[in-house]
Amino acid sequence: ERIRLPGPILIIKAHSQRGAGDPCDLACYPFGQRKVLSTDQAGRNFLYDADTRDVAAMPKFHKPKLRRCLSLFVPSGGDGEGDDREGGCGGSLYLMVRELREVKRYKIEVRQPSMDFEVLFYGNGRTTSHCKRLRLPPFVLEPIHQNEYPEIRSYAVVGRGCHICVSVDGRGTYALDTARYTWSKIGDWTLPFHGKVEYVPELKLWFGLSGDAQHLAAADLSDMDSQPQLVGGPWKELDPPDEWKECKDPQFVSLGSGRFCIARFFQEAAGSAGDEVINENVAVFTGVEVKSSGTGKEVQMTP
Repeated sequence: ERIRLPGPILIIKAHSQRGAGDPCDLACYPFGQRKVLSTDQAGRNFLYDADTRDVAAMPKFHKPKLRRCLSLFVPSGGDGEGDDREGGCGGSLYLMVRELREVKRYKIEVRQPSMDFEVLFYGNGRTTSHCKRLRLPPFVLEPIHQNEYPEIRSYAVVGRGCHICVSVDGRGTYALDTARYTWSKIGDWTLPFHGKVEYVPELKLWFGLSGDAQHLAAADLSDMDSQPQLVGGPWKELDPPDEWKECKDPQFVSLGSGRFCIARFFQEAAGSAGDEVINENVAVFTGVEVKSSGTGKEVQMTP
């Protein structure tokens, strides 16, 4: 079944302080269930509420957080329940550069808060909204081999919002205590996912794209004394034509209650002009719903 996407209800553009012709850039990050944070090349932030259609200015980042950043939102209650005392959906948005290249040159600075990792506090009822720099995970101190900089491959919120978990190929898996802002190493293994991992409380499982084929998969991350294993799946939600070639990583978005949207990006040879092949870009959005099969932790996917 195909659907037509509705028209936009808000258009956000980056603004240059230097005038026309100056480079502009913009990124958007989910901020709870019904809010989106937009940030530009100067680190200026605006929060959009999809329910009320209000836009509010937010504190600036110490360093712009644009593409190639991971984002994780932790509600103020830590257990998925928002705080209504300051407009609802209060919590903390964590943003970290996925490729930590520059910190290797200044190892002494790793022990200090970094502009490559910041948290934005909002509406927690205890303090005004503000940004705070945090320390980077300790794997950045390990030697780099053959100019291969470590990249965070998968990340998730675990322990009822008490920890942020990141996995790095060749480095292992680390957890940040969101109360003390201290890092600890969980193991030399990595999570069996690629990209962001989302928790579904109705199923008590974490869902994301698998680390190999990047198909929808699930795992139980409540106990990580050893490397978690996939529970069922992976499920292939799309069978594209042979002539379509994926040109970038797919995007995985949770819509709540076990429903997800998976966006995949392809290139198709649409023709040629002389010796030059003309490729046409194709984006496919697939809605997926996952339900319990009623037998233990087995789950079923319905595209």
